[in-house]
Amino acid sequence: MMLPVISFSLLGCGHYGPPQPPERFAPAAVLNISTTSQADGVTLQWRSPEKNLQGKPLEDLQYFDIRRTDLRDIPQFGKDPIKNSISVGTVNDKAIADFVARRSKARSNKTPLRKEKINPELIQYDFFDGSVVRGESYLYSIVPMTKGDIPGKVEHYVRVRFSGTESEITLLDSDIFDRPYALAFPSRTLP
Repeated sequence: MMLPVISFSLLGCGHYGPPQPPERFAPAAVLNISTTSQADGVTLQWRSPEKNLQGKPLEDLQYFDIRRTDLRDIPQFGKDPIKNSISVGTVNDKAIADFVARRSKARSNKTPLRKEKINPELIQYDFFDGSVVRGESYLYSIVPMTKGDIPGKVEHYVRVRFSGTESEITLLDSDIFDRPYALAFPSRTLP
């Protein structure tokens, strides 16, 4: 007696887990921040991140939001740095947009994707803030933003005590809110 053979296959949709929130694919922090002061303002310079928060090549970057808070407002700023600072300007991305376009073209032409890299000439950015007031102190952050306005990571802040070309400029790590003395405020003023 012959037994019938039953075969079946499992088909999958190609996903390896549950859907991920878009925040997990947000840009990593900007790199190599430097700041210079002039008689009439402050110039911030940085390099674009090339990876997202998962360490994969960054494919969604729309612009950089340059945010600033007056150091007198620092207790509120520490609770939510992005919400409690003002945007003093934006700089549109050019490197990631170029990379994604070239990579898409390589896919359609069926050429090797590994040859498509981010153009190093396009990853340097700068921004001039001419709205600073002599004698005031500010804290800047550069927030990479996705097309869906999802903020990327901020690892460094720039403290500027503006006095023209003699301004005092300090680069601070994101753990400054655990060390209020880094901002020259007593610890009880920060949450």
